[in-house]
Amino acid sequence: MNLTRFKLAHLGLAAATAFAASSASAGVLITDWTYTVKSAFVTDSATWAGSGTGGANPATPNPNTNYTTSDTLLTWGRIGGSLGAGTRSGLQINPAETNGNVQTNGALVDANTYIHYNNSNLGSNSVTLQTVQIQATLELFSASLNKYFEATYFVNFKEVPNTNVGCPSGPEVNPCSDIFVIDGSLGEAFSYDGYDYTFAFGIKDPQLLLAASPEQCVYAGAPDTCFGVSTPENATTPVTFQFGLVATPAEVPEPASIALLGAGLLGLAGIRRRQQKNKA
Repeated sequence: MNLTRFKLAHLGLAAATAFAASSASAGVLITDWTYTVKSAFVTDSATWAGSGTGGANPATPNPNTNYTTSDTLLTWGRIGGSLGAGTRSGLQINPAETNGNVQTNGALVDANTYIHYNNSNLGSNSVTLQTVQIQATLELFSASLNKYFEATYFVNFKEVPNTNVGCPSGPEVNPCSDIFVIDGSLGEAFSYDGYDYTFAFGIKDPQLLLAASPEQCVYAGAPDTCFGVSTPENATTPVTFQFGLVATPAEVPEPASIALLGAGLLGLAGIRRRQQKNKA
């Protein structure tokens, strides 16, 4: 009986002391990191169909067109054509690996760049990209902690009619812009030494790009809150995605909560003691 009372009473005091100590120390914020981001297309995940241009059925693409795939470049359009001649379009990851330094609660830094080669002389109802997965990894290094993250992005791509009729949102200049959106986030939140770290994402130089509208997101088969851009016809558009680290002190119990916890555990000891006396 005495042993039980001793354990409960001291557990209450120990818990209150431990929580009080944790609330008094916020730990050390990691401010400086080096990072490496790598991305690659999952080539066998790509889906393809006819563009539907000229009123054709997308299910039966022009047989004079085809597509090619690699880890960093997807192309589609006229057989024997080229990106430079404007007879093929493409989506490229370049660079596929980016290294640099990032500061906690600092500015966004560059991840990978996606380049859309949007050409129009592909042939009526050319085969075109619909969706593809991108496998991405992020490694963070500091003097006291290394973190590794792996994520899969889904890219939804939509080749729109090369006119200004039937655009998902308008008015647009003739012809309509193509759309590609990215679904997924690189980096999971983590906690270390009294701080919670989360990620922020953005697009570099967004004033030079046309963010995808809710209507364009839906048209491309993504949620209306998608993260993407529309790219003008007959243009090469690089899109550099960026990320940053945001840290806040981890939540700790308020002093009143700590006192209540300790009092509650001590109360359990008192109840146990009375129960044992009654049995006696």
